[in-house]
Amino acid sequence: MKDIGKKIEQLNVTDNKEKKALKKKHRDTTRNATGSRQGKSRIPVAKAVSPVTSHSSSTTKECPKCGAAMTLKAGRNGKFYGCGGFPVCRYTEKG
Repeated sequence: MKDIGKKIEQLNVTDNKEKKALKKKHRDTTRNATGSRQGKSRIPVAKAVSPVTSHSSSTTKECPKCGAAMTLKAGRNGKFYGCGGFPVCRYTEKG
């Protein structure tokens, strides 16, 4: 245990000039390893965003209470259809 304490004390830097030098060295090595973070992205935005496709089916259910579209949801008791106008209309059916 005394060995570990001594090694930790050796790693502790108290001089401000040494701290600044260590921070600068660390910053430089991390920037060189990963590249500058300013304005660089690994995936261009145009490729990162996939186009959204609509999956509408002809069997879309309609809420009998308010007429909004019903959406299939998954809850802790299984799948169910919930009303699309949810906070106002709370109608549900088993899915």
